[in-house]
Amino acid sequence: MTTTTSSDIVMVPVPRQHFESVITFLAGRLEPAASMPTVHAPDGEDSEAIEVEGQGPWDMAMVMKLKRNLHLSAAYTLLDAAAAASPGEVSMRAVAREEDLEPNRLRAQMGALSKLSVKLFGRRTWPISVRYGDEPDVSGIAYYRMERRLADWWAGSS
Repeated sequence: MTTTTSSDIVMVPVPRQHFESVITFLAGRLEPAASMPTVHAPDGEDSEAIEVEGQGPWDMAMVMKLKRNLHLSAAYTLLDAAAAASPGEVSMRAVAREEDLEPNRLRAQMGALSKLSVKLFGRRTWPISVRYGDEPDVSGIAYYRMERRLADWWAGSS
């Protein structure tokens, strides 16, 4: 273990909108054995956690982090559609058709979203719940729903 002296600490001003990105970057540069304290928003307010069915808790910081790091256009489009439809749901089929997306590409990117969430949050989690249709004409079709508060955060984050 290394010791830190006051001469080893440097204070750098960071614009509020880049705070979490800087902390995330710095956390990735630490030795694997180093433990990071919980990072709170710069204004001192912790956001509430919203339970997403089948996915676990999500808070505003997680939504912002995902949105900043999500470079999968089809998955991003589906999350945008789920946020716009909240508190209702959207089907993968409808999003693919309306946005002229290949269904296989959208499915593949949702799988990649799972991998990204493990990288970002240490677990497979999405900010949307998933339901599969069981009616004869929609059997197996995936339906997605984003909680209203998460949709507000998604729409309001940059």
